[in-house]
Amino acid sequence: MHHHLVVTGAKSRTHLVHIAAYVRRLLDDSSDATLTLSFVPTGRFLTAPAVTLDDARAVLPHDGRLRLVGGMPGWRFDDGARAVYVSVGAPGLRTLAPLRRANGRRRIRIVVTDEGIGTYGSWATRRDALTRQGIPAANAGAKAALLVVSSRVLTSRRWAAYRRMEDGWSVCPDIADEFRRHTGAVHPGTSSDAIILTQPFVDLALVSEQRYVAYVEQLVESARSVGLEPVVRPHPAENAARYAHLPLMAGRGVAELDPAVVGAAAVIGGPSTALVNLASMHGAHVVWVSEPSLGHLDTDVSQAQREIFATFLGQPAALADVSARLR
Repeated sequence: MHHHLVVTGAKSRTHLVHIAAYVRRLLDDSSDATLTLSFVPTGRFLTAPAVTLDDARAVLPHDGRLRLVGGMPGWRFDDGARAVYVSVGAPGLRTLAPLRRANGRRRIRIVVTDEGIGTYGSWATRRDALTRQGIPAANAGAKAALLVVSSRVLTSRRWAAYRRMEDGWSVCPDIADEFRRHTGAVHPGTSSDAIILTQPFVDLALVSEQRYVAYVEQLVESARSVGLEPVVRPHPAENAARYAHLPLMAGRGVAELDPAVVGAAAVIGGPSTALVNLASMHGAHVVWVSEPSLGHLDTDVSQAQREIFATFLGQPAALADVSARLR
């Protein structure tokens, strides 16, 4: 069976890991499977580097049965192939329209992978997230509704990292295994580092730089007070210069794929996709603590997000309690 996949929406290597797990499952399910993957680059988030074809080459399975190509001229699938559109977050109508025009009535399967923890949000949380990114409220509401409806109506298969079971939430083993392939045999607690993950809230104008830096400084001191080595890892989409006076990690890529982060004694930060992934995929010791003025971002979440946080992050800590949680 030959599969032809077109992939859109990947804005980070984390997205590529989810796609890689799906591709590996297709190849593993049949010994005679072959696959062409047309990678269509997407825009970037804030100032984070855009995901390139070279990134896809580095993350996707190195299997002779996989042929990776850049773009999809004419939007036409290979003749006789099983046609699959893989979208990050939700099916994109700007991609579906030309695919449908170029391929007539041919069946196109639509697979949707996680964009991040926001994928598990409701219409209201999606709208609020879009508004925080600078989209006017009315437009954000309409776009959020389109995302929710298109995901429900158009999706043939949901390739989700987190799945609700009768006894709670579990992790997709294929995706967890794919993350671990990138960090090798490293286990949490290999080093005495306490990694502080920041988020681009200053760049999104949600908090002042002075206030957010003071919060990071307090996390640094909390780690030092219990004998750990604090290291700040700025989000790839924010200006790292604001932390120049603090101990910084050299890398600023995907935290979940960095052995230095996975091997740390603890990882500290707000309830980000990275923090959840580190806890769930790698079993990292995480401490969920948010800058106090941003506490509403912890509670203004969907029921699914609330349950995922509780399952993998536990309960949030107050700034004054971080040292105790690190012991």
